[in-house]
Amino acid sequence: MASLSSVPLPELVRTVLLESENPTYSFLRIPTPPGMAVDKPPNERFLQLKIPVAIIHASARRGRKWLLYVATAIAGTHGHLRQDGQDIQSEDMQGPVVENDIYEFVPEAAICIADAQCGDARTTSYAGGSRLHNKETICTRDGGRCVILGPSLMENRYGHRSDWREGAGEDCQAAHILPHAKGNTYLDAVVQARGLSENVQFDGGIDDEKNALYMDGKIHAAGMTGQTCAFLYVPNSCMTMEDVLYPEEHPPPPLPESLQHTTEHTYLQFQMLKTSTYFALLDYMSTGRLWNNKFLRMPDDRSSFPPFFICHFHYGCTALHYHLVPLPSINPAVTLNTQRRHLRSQF
Repeated sequence: MASLSSVPLPELVRTVLLESENPTYSFLRIPTPPGMAVDKPPNERFLQLKIPVAIIHASARRGRKWLLYVATAIAGTHGHLRQDGQDIQSEDMQGPVVENDIYEFVPEAAICIADAQCGDARTTSYAGGSRLHNKETICTRDGGRCVILGPSLMENRYGHRSDWREGAGEDCQAAHILPHAKGNTYLDAVVQARGLSENVQFDGGIDDEKNALYMDGKIHAAGMTGQTCAFLYVPNSCMTMEDVLYPEEHPPPPLPESLQHTTEHTYLQFQMLKTSTYFALLDYMSTGRLWNNKFLRMPDDRSSFPPFFICHFHYGCTALHYHLVPLPSINPAVTLNTQRRHLRSQF
Protein backbone atom coordinates (compact mmCIF):
# COMPACT_ATOMS: atom_id res chain seq x y z
CA MET A 1 0.00 0.00 0.00
CA ALA A 2 2.93 2.34 0.48
CA SER A 3 3.04 2.96 -3.26
CA LEU A 4 -0.39 4.58 -3.08
CA SER A 5 1.18 7.66 -1.54
CA SER A 6 2.79 8.50 -4.86
CA VAL A 7 -0.39 8.02 -6.92
CA PRO A 8 -2.60 11.09 -7.45
CA LEU A 9 -5.98 9.86 -6.19
CA PRO A 10 -9.10 11.46 -4.69
CA GLU A 11 -8.88 11.29 -0.91
CA LEU A 12 -12.05 9.21 -0.69
CA VAL A 13 -10.60 6.60 -3.04
CA ARG A 14 -7.31 6.53 -1.16
CA THR A 15 -9.17 5.96 2.12
CA VAL A 16 -11.06 2.96 0.73
CA LEU A 17 -7.85 1.40 -0.55
CA LEU A 18 -5.97 1.95 2.70
CA GLU A 19 -8.79 0.64 4.88
CA SER A 20 -8.97 -2.54 2.81
CA GLU A 21 -5.99 -3.82 4.80
CA ASN A 22 -8.00 -3.94 8.05
CA PRO A 23 -11.67 -3.58 7.10
CA THR A 24 -14.51 -3.07 9.55
CA TYR A 25 -18.11 -3.95 8.80
CA SER A 26 -21.74 -3.06 9.42
CA PHE A 27 -24.57 -5.54 8.94
CA LEU A 28 -27.88 -5.27 7.10
CA ARG A 29 -30.64 -7.82 7.61
CA ILE A 30 -33.53 -8.26 5.18
CA PRO A 31 -36.43 -10.64 5.89
CA THR A 32 -36.79 -13.61 3.58
CA PRO A 33 -39.95 -14.10 1.51
CA PRO A 34 -42.43 -16.89 2.30
CA GLY A 35 -41.08 -20.28 1.31
CA MET A 36 -37.47 -19.35 1.90
CA ALA A 37 -35.49 -20.42 4.96
CA VAL A 38 -38.45 -22.43 6.31
CA ASP A 39 -35.96 -24.72 8.03
CA LYS A 40 -34.90 -21.90 10.35
CA PRO A 41 -36.69 -20.46 13.39
CA PRO A 42 -38.67 -17.25 12.72
CA ASN A 43 -36.03 -15.04 14.34
CA GLU A 44 -33.42 -16.25 11.83
CA ARG A 45 -35.44 -15.96 8.63
CA PHE A 46 -33.51 -13.15 7.04
CA LEU A 47 -30.66 -12.48 4.65
CA GLN A 48 -27.58 -10.92 6.20
CA LEU A 49 -25.25 -8.57 4.37
CA LYS A 50 -21.80 -7.82 5.75
CA ILE A 51 -20.72 -4.51 4.22
CA PRO A 52 -17.33 -2.81 4.68
CA VAL A 53 -17.80 0.48 6.49
CA ALA A 54 -15.34 2.09 4.07
CA ILE A 55 -17.60 1.17 1.13
CA ILE A 56 -20.63 2.62 2.93
CA HIS A 57 -18.79 5.86 3.67
CA ALA A 58 -17.64 6.03 0.06
CA SER A 59 -21.15 5.55 -1.34
CA ALA A 60 -23.13 8.30 0.41
CA ARG A 61 -22.82 11.19 2.81
CA ARG A 62 -25.32 9.56 5.18
CA GLY A 63 -24.65 5.86 5.50
CA ARG A 64 -27.93 4.87 7.11
CA LYS A 65 -29.89 6.29 4.21
CA TRP A 66 -27.69 4.41 1.78
CA LEU A 67 -28.30 1.18 3.70
CA LEU A 68 -32.04 1.82 3.44
CA TYR A 69 -31.71 2.34 -0.30
CA VAL A 70 -29.75 -0.92 -0.64
CA ALA A 71 -32.46 -2.72 1.33
CA THR A 72 -35.22 -1.40 -0.94
CA ALA A 73 -33.22 -2.34 -4.03
CA ILE A 74 -32.81 -5.88 -2.74
CA ALA A 75 -36.36 -6.30 -1.42
CA GLY A 76 -38.18 -4.48 -4.21
CA THR A 77 -40.37 -2.50 -1.82
CA HIS A 78 -40.24 0.50 0.49
CA GLY A 79 -39.70 0.20 4.21
CA HIS A 80 -37.68 1.50 7.14
CA LEU A 81 -34.74 0.48 9.29
CA ARG A 82 -34.79 -0.86 12.82
CA GLN A 83 -31.93 -1.21 15.28
CA ASP A 84 -31.94 -3.11 18.58
CA GLY A 85 -35.66 -3.76 18.15
CA GLN A 86 -36.49 -0.05 17.78
CA ASP A 87 -37.52 1.77 14.61
CA ILE A 88 -34.93 4.35 13.56
CA GLN A 89 -36.64 7.73 13.50
CA SER A 90 -36.24 10.01 10.49
CA GLU A 91 -33.98 12.45 12.34
CA ASP A 92 -31.69 9.60 13.37
CA MET A 93 -31.32 8.50 9.74
CA GLN A 94 -28.97 11.46 9.37
CA GLY A 95 -26.39 9.69 11.50
CA PRO A 96 -23.48 7.59 10.26
CA VAL A 97 -23.19 3.83 10.41
CA VAL A 98 -20.89 2.39 13.02
CA GLU A 99 -18.79 -0.73 12.77
CA ASN A 100 -20.50 -3.91 13.96
CA ASP A 101 -23.91 -2.21 14.09
CA ILE A 102 -26.80 -4.38 12.86
CA TYR A 103 -29.62 -2.74 10.88
CA GLU A 104 -32.86 -4.58 10.15
CA PHE A 105 -35.07 -3.70 7.20
CA VAL A 106 -38.82 -3.64 7.84
CA PRO A 107 -40.71 -3.83 4.50
CA GLU A 108 -44.00 -2.06 3.90
CA ALA A 109 -45.31 -4.63 1.40
CA ALA A 110 -44.58 -8.05 -0.06
CA ILE A 111 -40.96 -8.39 -1.06
CA CYS A 112 -39.32 -9.76 -4.19
CA ILE A 113 -35.67 -10.44 -3.41
CA ALA A 114 -33.13 -9.43 -6.05
CA ASP A 115 -31.09 -12.01 -7.95
CA ALA A 116 -27.68 -12.50 -6.34
CA GLN A 117 -26.49 -14.27 -9.51
CA CYS A 118 -27.82 -11.67 -11.93
CA GLY A 119 -24.37 -11.12 -13.40
CA ASP A 120 -23.72 -14.81 -14.06
CA ALA A 121 -24.24 -15.20 -17.80
CA ARG A 122 -24.22 -18.98 -17.46
CA THR A 123 -27.49 -19.14 -15.51
CA THR A 124 -29.88 -19.06 -18.46
CA SER A 125 -31.92 -21.21 -20.76
CA TYR A 126 -32.13 -18.49 -23.39
CA ALA A 127 -31.18 -19.84 -26.81
CA GLY A 128 -32.47 -17.29 -29.25
CA GLY A 129 -31.47 -13.85 -30.43
CA SER A 130 -28.13 -12.16 -30.81
CA ARG A 131 -26.20 -9.76 -28.66
CA LEU A 132 -26.94 -6.08 -28.94
CA HIS A 133 -27.50 -5.45 -32.62
CA ASN A 134 -28.21 -1.75 -32.09
CA LYS A 135 -24.73 -0.71 -30.96
CA GLU A 136 -24.72 2.29 -33.28
CA THR A 137 -28.04 3.50 -31.87
CA ILE A 138 -26.69 3.31 -28.32
CA CYS A 139 -23.39 4.86 -29.38
CA THR A 140 -25.24 7.79 -30.93
CA ARG A 141 -27.57 8.20 -27.96
CA ASP A 142 -24.62 8.27 -25.54
CA GLY A 143 -22.50 10.70 -27.52
CA GLY A 144 -20.04 8.30 -29.12
CA ARG A 145 -17.89 7.76 -26.03
CA CYS A 146 -18.05 6.15 -22.61
CA VAL A 147 -20.80 7.62 -20.45
CA ILE A 148 -18.74 6.96 -17.32
CA LEU A 149 -15.17 8.05 -18.03
CA GLY A 150 -14.25 11.70 -17.96
CA PRO A 151 -12.35 13.40 -20.81
CA SER A 152 -9.05 11.88 -21.87
CA LEU A 153 -5.82 13.84 -22.02
CA MET A 154 -6.41 14.30 -25.76
CA GLU A 155 -9.88 15.70 -25.21
CA ASN A 156 -8.67 18.04 -22.50
CA ARG A 157 -5.98 19.28 -24.85
CA TYR A 158 -7.86 19.46 -28.14
CA GLY A 159 -11.51 19.65 -27.17
CA HIS A 160 -13.95 18.08 -29.60
CA ARG A 161 -11.85 18.10 -32.76
CA SER A 162 -13.20 15.43 -35.07
CA ASP A 163 -9.80 14.24 -36.35
CA TRP A 164 -9.00 12.43 -33.09
CA ARG A 165 -12.53 11.89 -31.81
CA GLU A 166 -13.25 9.50 -34.67
CA GLY A 167 -11.51 6.79 -32.64
CA ALA A 168 -12.60 7.99 -29.21
CA GLY A 169 -15.10 5.20 -28.68
CA GLU A 170 -13.17 2.32 -30.21
CA ASP A 171 -12.60 0.70 -26.81
CA CYS A 172 -16.26 1.07 -25.84
CA GLN A 173 -19.08 -1.44 -25.92
CA ALA A 174 -22.84 -1.22 -25.97
CA ALA A 175 -22.92 -3.11 -22.69
CA HIS A 176 -25.95 -4.72 -21.13
CA ILE A 177 -26.90 -3.85 -17.55
CA LEU A 178 -28.91 -7.05 -17.07
CA PRO A 179 -26.91 -9.63 -19.06
CA HIS A 180 -28.00 -10.64 -22.56
CA ALA A 181 -27.71 -14.30 -21.61
CA LYS A 182 -30.53 -13.95 -19.07
CA GLY A 183 -32.98 -13.65 -21.93
CA ASN A 184 -36.34 -11.99 -22.49
CA THR A 185 -38.20 -14.34 -20.14
CA TYR A 186 -35.95 -13.32 -17.26
CA LEU A 187 -36.57 -9.62 -17.86
CA ASP A 188 -40.33 -10.20 -18.14
CA ALA A 189 -40.29 -12.15 -14.88
CA VAL A 190 -38.45 -9.36 -13.05
CA VAL A 191 -40.89 -6.75 -14.34
CA GLN A 192 -43.89 -8.87 -13.35
CA ALA A 193 -42.48 -9.86 -9.95
CA ARG A 194 -41.87 -6.27 -8.95
CA GLY A 195 -45.32 -5.14 -10.06
CA LEU A 196 -44.18 -2.89 -12.87
CA SER A 197 -45.76 -4.51 -15.92
CA GLU A 198 -48.10 -1.58 -16.63
CA ASN A 199 -45.43 1.10 -16.26
CA VAL A 200 -42.25 -0.38 -17.73
CA GLN A 201 -41.94 -1.46 -21.36
CA PHE A 202 -38.97 -3.11 -23.07
CA ASP A 203 -40.06 -3.64 -26.66
CA GLY A 204 -36.66 -5.06 -27.55
CA GLY A 205 -36.63 -7.47 -24.64
CA ILE A 206 -33.31 -8.06 -22.91
CA ASP A 207 -31.54 -6.39 -25.86
CA ASP A 208 -33.62 -3.22 -25.61
CA GLU A 209 -31.50 -0.08 -25.65
CA LYS A 210 -32.97 0.86 -22.26
CA ASN A 211 -30.95 -2.06 -20.88
CA ALA A 212 -27.60 -0.85 -22.21
CA LEU A 213 -24.98 1.84 -21.79
CA TYR A 214 -22.07 2.77 -24.03
CA MET A 215 -19.10 2.15 -21.77
CA ASP A 216 -15.39 1.47 -21.78
CA GLY A 217 -14.58 -2.22 -22.20
CA LYS A 218 -12.34 -2.32 -19.14
CA ILE A 219 -15.05 -0.87 -16.90
CA HIS A 220 -17.52 -3.34 -18.36
CA ALA A 221 -15.21 -6.27 -17.64
CA ALA A 222 -14.20 -5.18 -14.14
CA GLY A 223 -17.48 -3.77 -12.92
CA MET A 224 -20.34 -5.35 -14.83
CA THR A 225 -19.15 -8.80 -15.83
CA GLY A 226 -17.61 -9.16 -12.39
CA GLN A 227 -20.81 -7.81 -10.81
CA THR A 228 -19.01 -5.35 -8.54
CA CYS A 229 -20.27 -1.97 -9.79
CA ALA A 230 -23.73 -0.46 -9.99
CA PHE A 231 -25.60 2.69 -10.98
CA LEU A 232 -27.38 4.86 -8.42
CA TYR A 233 -30.20 7.15 -9.54
CA VAL A 234 -30.46 10.23 -7.31
CA PRO A 235 -32.38 11.74 -5.73
CA ASN A 236 -34.57 8.76 -4.83
CA SER A 237 -37.15 7.83 -2.20
CA CYS A 238 -34.39 7.21 0.37
CA MET A 239 -31.80 9.87 -0.47
CA THR A 240 -31.91 13.57 -1.32
CA MET A 241 -29.11 15.38 -3.10
CA GLU A 242 -27.82 16.43 0.33
CA ASP A 243 -27.18 12.76 1.06
CA VAL A 244 -25.26 12.20 -2.16
CA LEU A 245 -21.47 12.10 -2.15
CA TYR A 246 -19.29 13.57 -4.90
CA PRO A 247 -16.11 15.68 -5.21
CA GLU A 248 -16.68 19.42 -4.83
CA GLU A 249 -14.88 20.04 -8.10
CA HIS A 250 -17.31 17.73 -9.92
CA PRO A 251 -20.85 18.84 -9.01
CA PRO A 252 -23.98 17.44 -10.68
CA PRO A 253 -24.15 18.46 -14.35
CA PRO A 254 -26.78 20.96 -15.53
CA LEU A 255 -30.18 19.48 -16.26
CA PRO A 256 -31.99 19.96 -19.57
CA GLU A 257 -34.94 22.32 -19.40
CA SER A 258 -37.39 19.43 -19.66
CA LEU A 259 -36.13 18.02 -16.34
CA GLN A 260 -35.76 21.25 -14.37
CA HIS A 261 -38.80 20.48 -12.24
CA THR A 262 -38.27 16.72 -11.89
CA THR A 263 -37.89 15.76 -8.23
CA GLU A 264 -36.47 12.22 -8.51
CA HIS A 265 -34.07 10.16 -10.61
CA THR A 266 -32.47 13.10 -12.41
CA TYR A 267 -28.82 12.06 -12.01
CA LEU A 268 -27.06 8.72 -12.31
CA GLN A 269 -23.90 7.87 -10.36
CA PHE A 270 -21.35 5.13 -11.02
CA GLN A 271 -20.44 3.30 -7.82
CA MET A 272 -17.88 0.62 -7.02
CA LEU A 273 -19.18 -1.75 -4.34
CA LYS A 274 -16.11 -3.97 -4.08
CA THR A 275 -12.67 -2.77 -3.01
CA SER A 276 -10.82 -4.86 -5.59
CA THR A 277 -12.54 -2.89 -8.37
CA TYR A 278 -10.82 0.26 -7.11
CA PHE A 279 -7.51 -1.46 -7.79
CA ALA A 280 -8.67 -2.79 -11.18
CA LEU A 281 -9.58 0.74 -12.34
CA LEU A 282 -6.73 2.52 -10.57
CA ASP A 283 -5.14 3.77 -13.79
CA TYR A 284 -8.33 5.61 -14.76
CA MET A 285 -8.63 7.15 -11.30
CA SER A 286 -4.98 8.20 -11.16
CA THR A 287 -5.41 10.20 -14.39
CA GLY A 288 -8.55 11.92 -13.14
CA ARG A 289 -10.93 10.24 -15.59
CA LEU A 290 -12.84 8.24 -12.99
CA TRP A 291 -13.83 8.35 -9.35
CA ASN A 292 -16.44 6.71 -7.20
CA ASN A 293 -19.84 8.46 -7.37
CA LYS A 294 -19.03 9.92 -10.78
CA PHE A 295 -22.10 11.34 -12.48
CA LEU A 296 -22.79 9.67 -15.80
CA ARG A 297 -23.18 11.76 -18.91
CA MET A 298 -26.86 11.47 -19.84
CA PRO A 299 -28.71 12.63 -22.98
CA ASP A 300 -31.31 15.38 -22.83
CA ASP A 301 -33.84 12.97 -24.32
CA ARG A 302 -33.94 10.08 -21.87
CA SER A 303 -36.83 8.17 -23.38
CA SER A 304 -34.49 5.36 -24.48
CA PHE A 305 -31.97 5.69 -21.62
CA PRO A 306 -31.87 3.04 -18.85
CA PRO A 307 -34.72 3.85 -16.43
CA PHE A 308 -34.70 3.80 -12.65
CA PHE A 309 -36.21 0.30 -12.54
CA ILE A 310 -33.30 -1.39 -14.34
CA CYS A 311 -30.63 0.38 -12.29
CA HIS A 312 -32.49 -0.13 -9.00
CA PHE A 313 -32.90 -3.87 -9.52
CA HIS A 314 -29.30 -4.23 -10.72
CA TYR A 315 -28.05 -2.29 -7.68
CA GLY A 316 -29.83 -4.70 -5.37
CA CYS A 317 -28.47 -7.70 -7.27
CA THR A 318 -24.92 -6.36 -7.07
CA ALA A 319 -25.07 -5.57 -3.35
CA LEU A 320 -26.61 -8.95 -2.60
CA HIS A 321 -24.09 -10.81 -4.74
CA TYR A 322 -21.05 -9.38 -3.05
CA HIS A 323 -22.18 -8.73 0.54
CA LEU A 324 -24.49 -11.69 1.30
CA VAL A 325 -23.03 -13.92 4.02
CA PRO A 326 -24.35 -16.99 5.87
CA LEU A 327 -25.59 -16.70 9.41
CA PRO A 328 -23.02 -17.91 11.93
CA SER A 329 -25.37 -20.25 13.78
CA ILE A 330 -25.76 -22.77 10.96
CA ASN A 331 -23.67 -24.50 8.31
CA PRO A 332 -22.26 -21.62 6.20
CA ALA A 333 -21.80 -23.53 2.94
CA VAL A 334 -25.23 -25.16 3.00
CA THR A 335 -26.98 -21.97 4.06
CA LEU A 336 -25.44 -19.71 1.44
CA ASN A 337 -26.01 -22.21 -1.38
CA THR A 338 -29.63 -22.67 -0.31
CA GLN A 339 -30.16 -18.90 -0.23
CA ARG A 340 -28.66 -18.44 -3.68
CA ARG A 341 -30.72 -21.28 -5.20
CA HIS A 342 -33.93 -19.77 -3.87
CA LEU A 343 -33.03 -16.32 -5.15
CA ARG A 344 -32.36 -17.72 -8.62
CA SER A 345 -35.64 -19.66 -8.65
CA GLN A 346 -37.67 -16.44 -8.49
CA PHE A 347 -36.63 -15.52 -11.99
